[in-house]
Amino acid sequence: MAVLFFALDQDLNGASKAVFKAINSFAPIEGESSNVLNSVYTQVCVLGLKIKLEANSYDYEERYNYMVSVTQDFLADNQANEHAEEALADAVAFLLKKNLAIEIAREKDDELVIV
Repeated sequence: MAVLFFALDQDLNGASKAVFKAINSFAPIEGESSNVLNSVYTQVCVLGLKIKLEANSYDYEERYNYMVSVTQDFLADNQANEHAEEALADAVAFLLKKNLAIEIAREKDDELVIV
């Protein structure tokens, strides 16, 4: 799993519209899970991977209120691997930074790195 952290001054609905527009992915699916903060997330599936936006409950909450995770979609017909996760996370980070003009942080080797 690759995780990106960032701050937006919007509720989840507004953040979802901004984030998925910034990465040129429309019609994200809203889901509910007791494993995420406030029980709601939005995601899109592409190339055998899931791009999931949720309120940040993982780490660095005092600085970043949202997180995007890129993980393998085990229900997809075409399976991706961890190298594809990393590559897609790099692309998502680039697009978010470019199109939203916000700071993007990423955890690498248990260390927070600004990308």
